[in-house]
Amino acid sequence: MRPARQGLNGGARSVALVDRPVPAATAQAVPTSIEGLSPLRSVAEDDVEAAEPTQDECEIECWRGYVKSQFYVASDRPLEPAITSPFFRAGGGAAPERTETASQAYRELVEKLAAAGWIPAGHGDHWFSQRFRRASA
Repeated sequence: MRPARQGLNGGARSVALVDRPVPAATAQAVPTSIEGLSPLRSVAEDDVEAAEPTQDECEIECWRGYVKSQFYVASDRPLEPAITSPFFRAGGGAAPERTETASQAYRELVEKLAAAGWIPAGHGDHWFSQRFRRASA
């Protein structure tokens, strides 16, 4: 029960407490923080679905500066640290031409992705825009 509250004029006013029935939907026991961490806690079906492994996906894209370009990995989730190729000079319009220098930078980036556990999963619009996936951590 709550104590009596002060009224606007400084006088005490009483508050009546009313017992109301708790709806069945909210009457379920809510585990305390200790119970929620217990290894004996039962797992709900929703928890099982959430525990299924998910996959991260990424694609190689190209950043073009005034003089040099660089391949990088674009992903829905930020990659820490960012995975990039060495810088290289590239001719051509929007997409760099497939020169020996650009191809070498691309191969180095693919090797970094493979070392980080990424596997090939398709190809994009350009010669360098390969897609990769890996299990989420």
